[in-house]
Amino acid sequence: VTAVLRTFGLTEGGSEMGFGSAPGAEGEGGREKTLSPLLDVLSRFREAVRQAAISGNCGAVLSLADELRDDVLPDLGVRMEDKGSGAEAVTVWKLEDAGVLQRERQQKEAARAAKELQRQEAARKL
Repeated sequence: VTAVLRTFGLTEGGSEMGFGSAPGAEGEGGREKTLSPLLDVLSRFREAVRQAAISGNCGAVLSLADELRDDVLPDLGVRMEDKGSGAEAVTVWKLEDAGVLQRERQQKEAARAAKELQRQEAARKL
């Protein structure tokens, strides 16, 4: 578990397990400063999924999961990719530069908008 935490940049070196015991061991602000953005995102995601589940809206749960992957985590520098489909699907994550991920999202949105515009123009010609 500690190795995974180090991969996310949530703890640093040493032989301690977990987040370490010293409150300010990770510099100014310590763990709270490091973890706050991710924990805020996870809290909001959990609230939204819980509300969708209570209302029985499975489609909303899937939409929320896609929104987390496509719109929220890239701003935190996390890329999530779905590998496979159906019950065999696995999600993998990678830490990347948030600016790169945001530019990729903008390019995808621009390509999607251009394709939609072409579709609309083709429909008008008919």
